[in-house]
Amino acid sequence: MGRGPSRDEIAEAVAKCLFLKPSQQDKSKFFEHVGPTVDWEGVRHYTRQAVRSRVSAATLSSHFTAQLAVLDAALEPQLFLGGAGLCFSDLALYIALNACFAAFDDEHKWALCNASRWYDLLQHRVKDLNPPEDLRCATLVSFAYDAPDPLPAVASLAPLIGAAAASSSAPAAAAAAPAAGGKDAGERPPVDEAARAASKAKKEAEKKDKAAKKEAAPAPGAVVERAVDISWLDIRVGVIIAAEAHPDSDKLYIETIDLGEEAPRQVRRSFSPFHSHRPIHTVPFT
Repeated sequence: MGRGPSRDEIAEAVAKCLFLKPSQQDKSKFFEHVGPTVDWEGVRHYTRQAVRSRVSAATLSSHFTAQLAVLDAALEPQLFLGGAGLCFSDLALYIALNACFAAFDDEHKWALCNASRWYDLLQHRVKDLNPPEDLRCATLVSFAYDAPDPLPAVASLAPLIGAAAASSSAPAAAAAAPAAGGKDAGERPPVDEAARAASKAKKEAEKKDKAAKKEAAPAPGAVVERAVDISWLDIRVGVIIAAEAHPDSDKLYIETIDLGEEAPRQVRRSFSPFHSHRPIHTVPFT
């Protein structure tokens, strides 16, 4: 039997399952013995970044498989990560790996049989420790106890994307995911090159259109010359038939203008010597 993983390697694998960058203090915390009173607040703190979604766990199945392979080797000769007794990392990892083991198919569970045995033991043991409800310990993960012969190898495990474990929770997500056998658990679906080219062409056209509009727009403060179209105006010619001083103002007078309508119009005008003697006057029609 080869050398098992060191304590530091176990701590690194635990931290990666918790998505943490551990300090030396964190690594020491992982192996603290769990007494009669559990530090659930500490467990909550260390699992705050844990994956809670089964679909997300299936997407990251290769990541979890790589870390659990380390823990599987460490658990081969012992019940718990700290040895014969429960330690802090056992509790934190049990909470953090709930979605992972729920997403694993039987092949993954049997390939990581020591880790699966450890998880199954914990999910029955932790119930007696009165965990808080928000840590989601109430749902038990099922395990098949009839071992296949031979056991599947960890190296043969394919990512769970597109497998039933993921599709049963999110069919649309599974359908859009890459097929099993991808090199990376976070591998993205293949890109539709035609759609990509069409999208790029559309963006280029929009960019050119904006540039053309910007070039055609006048500069701020510039005088824009517009062609004069006489048809915009409605000009009426009339005869001033009477002009009287305004009774309430010294600067206004009242003109009566005949525009050829049924009745003459009356308009108030300000006094100006330039058109006071003109019998013909142009009045805007409103």
